[in-house]
Amino acid sequence: MDNEILNEVIEEFKALTMIPRKSHNEKAVSDYLVKRFEELNYDVYRDDVNNVVAEKKVNDDPFIILQGHMDMVCTYEDGLNFNPLTDHIEAVIEGNDMHAKGTTLGADDGIGVCMALVLSKHIDKNIRIICTVDEEDGMTGAIALDDKYLDGKYLINIDWEEADSICNSSAGGMNVNCTKVISNEEKISDTSNYSLLNITLKDLEGGHSGCDIDKNRTNAIRVASLFINKLFDNNIEVNLKNIDGGFASNAIASKCIANILVSNNDEEKIIELFNEFKNNYPDKDKFNISKVDMFDNELEKDELDNIEYIKTISKKETKEIVSFISNIIDGVYTNEPNYNIVESSSNIGVIETNLNDNDQIEVVTKSLLRSCNDSKLDEIFDNYKKNADINGFTYDVPSHNPSWPIKEGTLAKRLIKAYKEINNDEIKLVQVHAGLECSYFSKKNRDLEMISVGPTIIGAHTPKETLKLDTIMPIYNMLCKVINEGKK
Repeated sequence: MDNEILNEVIEEFKALTMIPRKSHNEKAVSDYLVKRFEELNYDVYRDDVNNVVAEKKVNDDPFIILQGHMDMVCTYEDGLNFNPLTDHIEAVIEGNDMHAKGTTLGADDGIGVCMALVLSKHIDKNIRIICTVDEEDGMTGAIALDDKYLDGKYLINIDWEEADSICNSSAGGMNVNCTKVISNEEKISDTSNYSLLNITLKDLEGGHSGCDIDKNRTNAIRVASLFINKLFDNNIEVNLKNIDGGFASNAIASKCIANILVSNNDEEKIIELFNEFKNNYPDKDKFNISKVDMFDNELEKDELDNIEYIKTISKKETKEIVSFISNIIDGVYTNEPNYNIVESSSNIGVIETNLNDNDQIEVVTKSLLRSCNDSKLDEIFDNYKKNADINGFTYDVPSHNPSWPIKEGTLAKRLIKAYKEINNDEIKLVQVHAGLECSYFSKKNRDLEMISVGPTIIGAHTPKETLKLDTIMPIYNMLCKVINEGKK
């Protein structure tokens, strides 16, 4: 029976991988879920933001709520021809592992949605399944969800990534976007005296900016900026042409590319400093610097003066950009001694060089700050604001999600007991330094008892994301047992 259920879950998930579902691009997957639940003859509701709620009602008992999110973080290997808005995920099974070809798999949290769907088919209880949008980039689905769908006693969030534990508390988070509009562009016309150097850090390990933030993984954006800042410290003048990197604010940046214009006289010294600098990092073989040609398409024409030039960011503003990134808090900020977890952290996950509507160069950063302690979150945000003000950046907070505090109840104890009885093994109760939608649900219904569970997913938010297939059924069977036992 277990193999039949496992295959059913896998087939549901494979169907989901065929639908592009990057955060903010969930209409197609929302359509699919509405149709799939309607095929099961459930009562289906969809709201204005494309959240989907499906209900299976067999009697007058309260609903047991199962919840997951339909969107995913889309990252992919450098050089892969992949468009996350239009291309589907190519899932591969190798033994006990499921992964994707060159991209994130989306088991976070597609597998949770599919487990909820299959569970509901095989349990003769009142089940409400909530599938939210945009968990990965603002939790706007959880924010928009109508409170009436949270009127049960228990909610089981299937968005956890460690099958040997269950979670009953999560950190709060704050998305911070910072923008610097370049007011002084420098047009370098005598390009024969300059070299255009390309600094590339790519294929770094990356990872989840909450769960992996304490693993000392290299943030490509931060390190590229630290190096350019080091050049200024060595009295080497630099004009930044562009700097771009990262995929999402909640993913540790695994890639960054910066192009800098420097004097020919400094080229050799810069390469020497770069080779010394990269030796401080374990993934130094992924660091590269090279001279690139200033092709015709890099040059612009000034019709008035009849000269060709290369447009760059002024030295002053280049220094301000790298100073900002080098001095904001990045990585672990404080640890929580009572639970032996990270208490607060920050991650700069995206940097982009764009032209705005006024045809001005602007540099935009996207960061995610986390903490289970509001005062520590404020300290990190104050650090951002201070450095933004000093270096000519503006800032805004598109979302600020609360923490999910520990709540005493019976659900966690029942799950722990059921897991041991079924699997003859222990499962831990833990708290996590990451955001979960339970934080918003707890504000909407303070009496709602919640827990987060799920199979093991390794490398979430990276192209190495791997779902451990043999961890699905132990979690599935634990949930079946507790749900079938009914009210306690």
